[in-house]
Amino acid sequence: MLVVENIGPTVVRNVRISSAPPLVSGWGDDLTQILQRVLARTIPMLPPGRRLEFLLDDQERLNNRELPTAYTFTVESEGPGGTVEPLQYVVDFGTWADSLMKNRPTKRIEDRLGNIEKAAKAFSKNYIRADAPAIRAEQQRRTEMTRQRIEARANSVQPPPATPE
Repeated sequence: MLVVENIGPTVVRNVRISSAPPLVSGWGDDLTQILQRVLARTIPMLPPGRRLEFLLDDQERLNNRELPTAYTFTVESEGPGGTVEPLQYVVDFGTWADSLMKNRPTKRIEDRLGNIEKAAKAFSKNYIRADAPAIRAEQQRRTEMTRQRIEARANSVQPPPATPE
């Protein structure tokens, strides 16, 4: 994951992040372009504790010898006291090559999608048990009543007949 987070106690403004070399994803050009657009944009404001997460890669990156493993990220921003001294972070994925990564980068997303799936299944079961034909009939009855009210209003607002002169 590429994570941009304000871990400071105040709002930071005009956050600009650059990467040397340019950030490349092993998942293809589409994701690489998205990541490069993210880094090309200025983040107007980042409150304390705000965290932005973007997909980057998975462990397969470490097997791809064509991709760089080391990046230097430079963060430029403005704080309450004005321009903040640029910060540099060196990230080398190569140091993780022999370690076991406990969570896949997409694990949190997968877990949340699983929760949504469970909730949708429960809703569907409850809807079926709640006598769906009766619910549809009630919706149709209300629609018909609304239509009748609209027609009644349209019929009651007629222009007065013209008087001959």
